[in-house]
Amino acid sequence: MMEASHLHYRPFSLPKKTGGERKIHAPEPALKMVQWSLAPFFRTMFTPAICSFGFERGRGIVENARVHVGQDWVLNADIQDFFPSISRPRLKGLFQSDWGPHVSPYMADSLARLVTHQGRLPQGAPSSPVLTNLVAANLDIRLEGLARHFGCRYSRYVDDLTFSAAGPGALREVLPRLLRIVASEGFDLNPKKTRVQPVSMRQGVTGLVLTSQKSGAEPGVSVPREFRRQTRAMLHSWRAHGLDRAAEQVGQSSEEFALSTQGRIAHICHVRCSPEAVRMKAELRQLWPSV
Repeated sequence: MMEASHLHYRPFSLPKKTGGERKIHAPEPALKMVQWSLAPFFRTMFTPAICSFGFERGRGIVENARVHVGQDWVLNADIQDFFPSISRPRLKGLFQSDWGPHVSPYMADSLARLVTHQGRLPQGAPSSPVLTNLVAANLDIRLEGLARHFGCRYSRYVDDLTFSAAGPGALREVLPRLLRIVASEGFDLNPKKTRVQPVSMRQGVTGLVLTSQKSGAEPGVSVPREFRRQTRAMLHSWRAHGLDRAAEQVGQSSEEFALSTQGRIAHICHVRCSPEAVRMKAELRQLWPSV
Protein backbone atom coordinates (compact mmCIF):
# COMPACT_ATOMS: atom_id res chain seq x y z
CA MET A 1 0.00 0.00 0.00
CA MET A 2 2.83 2.40 0.88
CA GLU A 3 4.99 1.45 -2.10
CA ALA A 4 2.32 2.05 -4.75
CA SER A 5 0.01 4.57 -3.12
CA HIS A 6 -0.97 6.09 -6.48
CA LEU A 7 -2.84 2.86 -7.23
CA HIS A 8 -5.09 3.38 -4.21
CA TYR A 9 -6.67 6.70 -5.23
CA ARG A 10 -9.57 7.56 -7.52
CA PRO A 11 -9.06 10.96 -9.17
CA PHE A 12 -11.90 13.26 -10.19
CA SER A 13 -12.61 16.98 -10.44
CA LEU A 14 -15.16 19.32 -8.90
CA PRO A 15 -16.00 22.79 -10.26
CA LYS A 16 -14.82 25.75 -8.20
CA LYS A 17 -17.25 28.55 -7.41
CA THR A 18 -14.69 31.03 -8.75
CA GLY A 19 -14.17 29.04 -11.96
CA GLY A 20 -11.85 26.23 -12.93
CA GLU A 21 -11.71 22.80 -11.35
CA ARG A 22 -10.57 21.41 -8.03
CA LYS A 23 -8.67 18.12 -8.28
CA ILE A 24 -9.81 15.49 -5.79
CA HIS A 25 -8.01 12.22 -5.07
CA ALA A 26 -10.28 9.93 -3.07
CA PRO A 27 -8.56 6.93 -1.44
CA GLU A 28 -9.85 3.42 -2.03
CA PRO A 29 -11.73 1.82 0.93
CA ALA A 30 -8.78 0.00 2.53
CA LEU A 31 -6.49 3.03 2.50
CA LYS A 32 -9.37 5.30 3.51
CA MET A 33 -9.96 3.17 6.61
CA VAL A 34 -6.30 3.46 7.58
CA GLN A 35 -6.35 7.24 7.10
CA TRP A 36 -9.57 7.55 9.14
CA SER A 37 -7.90 5.67 12.00
CA LEU A 38 -4.83 7.92 11.84
CA ALA A 39 -6.75 11.22 11.87
CA PRO A 40 -7.53 11.17 15.66
CA PHE A 41 -3.88 10.33 16.35
CA PHE A 42 -2.73 13.36 14.34
CA ARG A 43 -5.25 15.52 16.18
CA THR A 44 -3.61 14.75 19.52
CA MET A 45 -0.39 16.38 18.31
CA PHE A 46 -1.65 19.95 18.64
CA THR A 47 -4.38 22.24 19.97
CA PRO A 48 -6.03 24.24 17.17
CA ALA A 49 -5.49 27.98 17.50
CA ILE A 50 -8.59 30.05 18.23
CA CYS A 51 -8.00 31.80 14.90
CA SER A 52 -8.34 28.53 12.93
CA PHE A 53 -11.88 27.76 11.74
CA GLY A 54 -11.51 25.13 9.02
CA PHE A 55 -12.12 21.43 9.74
CA GLU A 56 -12.82 22.09 13.42
CA ARG A 57 -16.04 21.04 15.15
CA GLY A 58 -18.29 23.98 15.99
CA ARG A 59 -16.30 26.34 13.77
CA GLY A 60 -17.10 27.19 10.17
CA ILE A 61 -17.42 29.98 7.65
CA VAL A 62 -19.98 31.86 9.78
CA GLU A 63 -17.84 31.86 12.91
CA ASN A 64 -14.80 32.78 10.81
CA ALA A 65 -16.55 35.80 9.30
CA ARG A 66 -17.96 36.96 12.65
CA VAL A 67 -14.42 37.61 13.88
CA HIS A 68 -14.32 40.64 11.58
CA VAL A 69 -17.76 42.17 12.22
CA GLY A 70 -17.50 45.86 13.09
CA GLN A 71 -14.15 46.43 11.38
CA ASP A 72 -13.95 49.10 8.67
CA TRP A 73 -11.18 47.54 6.57
CA VAL A 74 -10.72 43.90 5.55
CA LEU A 75 -7.71 42.21 3.93
CA ASN A 76 -8.32 38.85 2.21
CA ALA A 77 -5.55 36.53 1.05
CA ASP A 78 -5.52 32.97 -0.25
CA ILE A 79 -2.77 30.34 0.09
CA GLN A 80 -2.07 29.01 -3.38
CA ASP A 81 -2.36 25.22 -3.90
CA PHE A 82 -2.69 24.70 -0.16
CA PHE A 83 -3.06 20.90 -0.04
CA PRO A 84 -0.49 19.93 -2.72
CA SER A 85 2.04 22.42 -1.35
CA ILE A 86 2.36 20.15 1.70
CA SER A 87 4.93 17.55 0.68
CA ARG A 88 5.82 14.10 1.97
CA PRO A 89 9.29 15.21 3.22
CA ARG A 90 7.66 18.09 5.07
CA LEU A 91 5.24 15.74 6.82
CA LYS A 92 8.04 13.28 7.61
CA GLY A 93 10.01 16.09 9.23
CA LEU A 94 6.93 17.21 11.15
CA PHE A 95 6.35 13.73 12.56
CA GLN A 96 9.90 13.79 13.93
CA SER A 97 9.75 17.36 15.26
CA ASP A 98 8.64 18.80 18.61
CA TRP A 99 5.13 19.10 17.13
CA GLY A 100 5.07 15.41 16.27
CA PRO A 101 5.17 12.08 18.12
CA HIS A 102 9.00 11.80 17.97
CA VAL A 103 8.87 8.53 16.02
CA SER A 104 11.81 6.93 14.25
CA PRO A 105 12.76 8.10 10.75
CA TYR A 106 11.39 4.85 9.32
CA MET A 107 8.03 5.24 11.10
CA ALA A 108 7.82 8.92 10.14
CA ASP A 109 8.43 8.01 6.51
CA SER A 110 5.82 5.24 6.69
CA LEU A 111 3.20 7.60 8.13
CA ALA A 112 4.00 10.24 5.51
CA ARG A 113 3.62 7.69 2.71
CA LEU A 114 0.25 6.52 4.03
CA VAL A 115 -1.25 10.03 3.92
CA THR A 116 0.26 11.39 0.67
CA HIS A 117 -0.37 10.82 -3.02
CA GLN A 118 2.51 11.23 -5.46
CA GLY A 119 4.49 12.93 -2.71
CA ARG A 120 1.79 15.51 -1.90
CA LEU A 121 -1.10 15.84 0.54
CA PRO A 122 -4.22 14.85 -1.41
CA GLN A 123 -7.47 16.75 -1.19
CA GLY A 124 -10.06 14.03 -0.59
CA ALA A 125 -8.26 11.89 1.99
CA PRO A 126 -9.84 11.84 5.50
CA SER A 127 -6.46 12.44 7.13
CA SER A 128 -5.69 15.56 5.06
CA PRO A 129 -7.87 18.16 6.85
CA VAL A 130 -6.31 17.65 10.28
CA LEU A 131 -2.83 17.54 8.73
CA THR A 132 -3.34 20.92 7.03
CA ASN A 133 -4.16 22.44 10.42
CA LEU A 134 -1.18 20.69 11.99
CA VAL A 135 1.17 22.01 9.31
CA ALA A 136 -0.35 25.51 9.53
CA ALA A 137 -0.28 25.65 13.35
CA ASN A 138 2.96 27.63 13.46
CA LEU A 139 1.73 29.89 10.65
CA ASP A 140 -1.37 30.69 12.72
CA ILE A 141 0.74 31.53 15.78
CA ARG A 142 2.91 33.92 13.79
CA LEU A 143 0.05 35.59 11.92
CA GLU A 144 -2.03 35.99 15.05
CA GLY A 145 0.98 37.67 16.66
CA LEU A 146 1.36 39.92 13.61
CA ALA A 147 -2.28 40.94 13.80
CA ARG A 148 -2.09 41.65 17.52
CA HIS A 149 1.05 43.76 17.06
CA PHE A 150 -0.75 46.11 14.65
CA GLY A 151 -4.12 46.09 16.43
CA CYS A 152 -5.83 43.89 13.83
CA ARG A 153 -7.96 40.78 13.93
CA TYR A 154 -6.90 37.58 12.15
CA SER A 155 -8.62 34.33 11.18
CA ARG A 156 -7.93 31.41 8.85
CA TYR A 157 -10.47 29.15 7.20
CA VAL A 158 -8.46 26.37 5.47
CA ASP A 159 -6.49 28.38 2.86
CA ASP A 160 -8.37 31.69 3.29
CA LEU A 161 -6.54 34.25 5.44
CA THR A 162 -8.40 37.33 6.69
CA PHE A 163 -7.15 40.39 8.56
CA SER A 164 -9.32 43.33 9.57
CA ALA A 165 -8.69 46.69 11.18
CA ALA A 166 -10.29 50.02 12.03
CA GLY A 167 -8.23 51.82 9.38
CA PRO A 168 -6.13 51.13 6.28
CA GLY A 169 -2.79 52.01 7.85
CA ALA A 170 -2.58 48.84 9.94
CA LEU A 171 -3.30 46.62 6.93
CA ARG A 172 -0.63 48.43 4.89
CA GLU A 173 1.84 47.45 7.60
CA VAL A 174 0.53 43.88 7.75
CA LEU A 175 0.59 43.01 4.03
CA PRO A 176 4.36 42.94 3.31
CA ARG A 177 5.01 41.11 6.58
CA LEU A 178 2.24 38.64 5.75
CA LEU A 179 3.94 37.82 2.45
CA ARG A 180 7.27 37.19 4.19
CA ILE A 181 5.80 35.02 6.95
CA VAL A 182 3.75 32.91 4.56
CA ALA A 183 6.80 32.35 2.33
CA SER A 184 9.00 31.44 5.30
CA GLU A 185 6.40 28.82 6.30
CA GLY A 186 6.66 27.16 2.90
CA PHE A 187 3.54 28.59 1.27
CA ASP A 188 2.71 31.15 -1.41
CA LEU A 189 -0.19 33.58 -1.65
CA ASN A 190 -2.35 33.73 -4.76
CA PRO A 191 -1.82 37.33 -5.97
CA LYS A 192 -5.15 37.30 -7.82
CA LYS A 193 -7.02 36.74 -4.55
CA THR A 194 -5.25 39.27 -2.36
CA ARG A 195 -7.46 42.31 -1.88
CA VAL A 196 -8.27 45.07 0.60
CA GLN A 197 -11.91 46.06 1.08
CA PRO A 198 -13.05 49.27 2.82
CA VAL A 199 -16.42 49.48 4.53
CA SER A 200 -17.73 51.48 1.54
CA MET A 201 -17.39 48.30 -0.58
CA ARG A 202 -19.07 44.94 -0.12
CA GLN A 203 -16.78 43.15 2.32
CA GLY A 204 -16.64 39.44 1.65
CA VAL A 205 -15.16 36.82 3.99
CA THR A 206 -15.21 33.12 3.01
CA GLY A 207 -18.20 33.53 0.74
CA LEU A 208 -20.24 35.61 3.18
CA VAL A 209 -20.78 39.36 3.47
CA LEU A 210 -20.06 41.59 6.46
CA THR A 211 -22.80 44.12 7.17
CA SER A 212 -22.38 47.29 9.23
CA GLN A 213 -24.28 50.33 10.43
CA LYS A 214 -22.16 52.48 8.11
CA SER A 215 -23.63 50.60 5.15
CA GLY A 216 -27.13 51.04 6.53
CA ALA A 217 -27.56 47.53 7.94
CA GLU A 218 -27.39 45.78 11.27
CA PRO A 219 -23.80 44.69 12.04
CA GLY A 220 -23.35 41.01 11.35
CA VAL A 221 -22.82 38.36 8.70
CA SER A 222 -25.09 37.70 5.74
CA VAL A 223 -25.39 35.53 2.66
CA PRO A 224 -24.65 37.55 -0.53
CA ARG A 225 -27.66 39.31 -2.03
CA GLU A 226 -27.33 37.46 -5.33
CA PHE A 227 -27.54 34.07 -3.58
CA ARG A 228 -30.72 35.15 -1.78
CA ARG A 229 -32.19 36.53 -5.00
CA GLN A 230 -31.55 33.27 -6.84
CA THR A 231 -33.15 31.31 -4.01
CA ARG A 232 -36.25 33.51 -4.09
CA ALA A 233 -36.41 32.96 -7.86
CA MET A 234 -36.31 29.18 -7.34
CA LEU A 235 -39.21 29.40 -4.88
CA HIS A 236 -41.17 31.61 -7.29
CA SER A 237 -40.63 29.20 -10.19
CA TRP A 238 -41.74 26.26 -8.03
CA ARG A 239 -44.87 28.13 -6.90
CA ALA A 240 -45.74 29.43 -10.38
CA HIS A 241 -44.97 26.36 -12.51
CA GLY A 242 -44.92 23.41 -10.14
CA LEU A 243 -41.95 21.35 -9.01
CA ASP A 244 -41.50 19.23 -12.12
CA ARG A 245 -41.57 22.17 -14.53
CA ALA A 246 -39.31 24.35 -12.31
CA ALA A 247 -36.76 21.55 -12.13
CA GLU A 248 -36.91 20.93 -15.88
CA GLN A 249 -36.15 24.58 -16.61
CA VAL A 250 -32.77 24.30 -14.88
CA GLY A 251 -31.95 20.80 -16.07
CA GLN A 252 -32.49 19.03 -12.74
CA SER A 253 -34.67 16.22 -11.53
CA SER A 254 -37.56 17.15 -9.24
CA GLU A 255 -35.75 15.67 -6.26
CA GLU A 256 -32.51 17.51 -7.06
CA PHE A 257 -34.34 20.85 -7.39
CA ALA A 258 -36.28 20.37 -4.15
CA LEU A 259 -33.20 19.34 -2.19
CA SER A 260 -31.15 22.18 -3.68
CA THR A 261 -33.81 24.73 -2.68
CA GLN A 262 -34.02 23.23 0.79
CA GLY A 263 -30.22 23.32 1.19
CA ARG A 264 -29.97 26.94 0.07
CA ILE A 265 -32.67 28.05 2.51
CA ALA A 266 -31.04 26.08 5.33
CA HIS A 267 -27.75 27.85 4.57
CA ILE A 268 -29.41 31.28 4.58
CA CYS A 269 -31.13 30.52 7.92
CA HIS A 270 -27.90 29.21 9.43
CA VAL A 271 -25.96 32.35 8.53
CA ARG A 272 -28.64 34.79 9.66
CA CYS A 273 -32.21 33.86 10.52
CA SER A 274 -33.65 37.16 9.26
CA PRO A 275 -37.37 37.79 8.58
CA GLU A 276 -36.63 37.12 4.89
CA ALA A 277 -35.08 33.75 5.77
CA VAL A 278 -38.08 32.84 7.95
CA ARG A 279 -40.46 33.69 5.08
CA MET A 280 -38.47 31.49 2.68
CA LYS A 281 -38.58 28.61 5.14
CA ALA A 282 -42.34 28.99 5.60
CA GLU A 283 -42.93 29.11 1.84
CA LEU A 284 -40.87 25.97 1.34
CA ARG A 285 -43.05 24.17 3.90
CA GLN A 286 -46.15 25.20 1.97
CA LEU A 287 -44.69 23.97 -1.33
CA TRP A 288 -43.16 20.81 0.12
CA PRO A 289 -45.16 19.80 3.24
CA SER A 290 -43.09 16.64 3.76
CA VAL A 291 -39.90 18.65 4.36
